[in-house]
Amino acid sequence: MQKRILFVDDEPFLRDGYKREMGPFLSASGIDAVIDCASSAEEALYRSNDADYALVLMDTEMQTEGMFGYEACSILKKRARPLVVIGTSGSGSYREDWIRAGADVFITKRDLAMQLKSLLIRYLQ
Repeated sequence: MQKRILFVDDEPFLRDGYKREMGPFLSASGIDAVIDCASSAEEALYRSNDADYALVLMDTEMQTEGMFGYEACSILKKRARPLVVIGTSGSGSYREDWIRAGADVFITKRDLAMQLKSLLIRYLQ
């Protein structure tokens, strides 16, 4: 059964880059998945209304107007999706705030490249 992943980041080069990196890895791992991207919290919520995502990866520092990331995180979690948030700071209180908002995992951008493959396998196999 094909799974869907949603990658949410306001930076187009990051969305495109991770999509390019994840696709071949998923195929090589025997995981049949489609990767969708969203550029804002609002777009992520809109897309999640129409698709059943097996995993959502979301940037914590999006520079978009409207909804804040914490609010989107809380709503996405109510939809029972595994949610990984990606931030620049991993300080204890900042990380804890995101976990309280509904994130299953908080990871720093610095560590994402090293841990992305294990996160994909953990949530998609």
